[in-house]
Amino acid sequence: MPADRAEHQWGATRLKTLLQEVEACSDPALRDMVEELIRAILDLHGDGLARLLTLTQRAQHTGPALVEMFTHDELLTFLFMLHGLHPVAVQTRVEQALVEIRPDIAARGYAVEMVGIENGIAKLHLVGHDHGCSATATALVTTIEDAINKAAPDLDGMQIESLPDPAQRTSKPVKFIPRRQRTQ
Repeated sequence: MPADRAEHQWGATRLKTLLQEVEACSDPALRDMVEELIRAILDLHGDGLARLLTLTQRAQHTGPALVEMFTHDELLTFLFMLHGLHPVAVQTRVEQALVEIRPDIAARGYAVEMVGIENGIAKLHLVGHDHGCSATATALVTTIEDAINKAAPDLDGMQIESLPDPAQRTSKPVKFIPRRQRTQ
């Protein structure tokens, strides 16, 4: 582990140097803003570390079950995604979100399936009875977007292809491409 120790020492030294440069900044507004940014980042990570310790101390589980428990904590999930460390693959999280909303989608006469994820874009098919009601389609797309954005805000976006009922597939598919939503 000597290499890890050397990396950490280099990182600590670099951090100290950068902080000294911020303190020497001649623009007080910029200096205050950078210092506030650093405090906010440290507070967020400190809260996450405290949450990890609290959950670990209270846990009845170890290993993978403990990690699974961490993924149900909103703060820890945010930090995992921020650093690209979420232990559950993005495709799995999208599929889990779809499982949760399928009863609501089915109650409206539709079904939604994931085609796959390419270049950070979740591709989905929405299939159902097209009664010509754009309000229903919009509500369905919003339901899907909200569920997926909550489960996988680290996606770059999603593409929802709406296909009419298989018996009525004479028109061209309509594509809805939502804006990416991030919690930051």
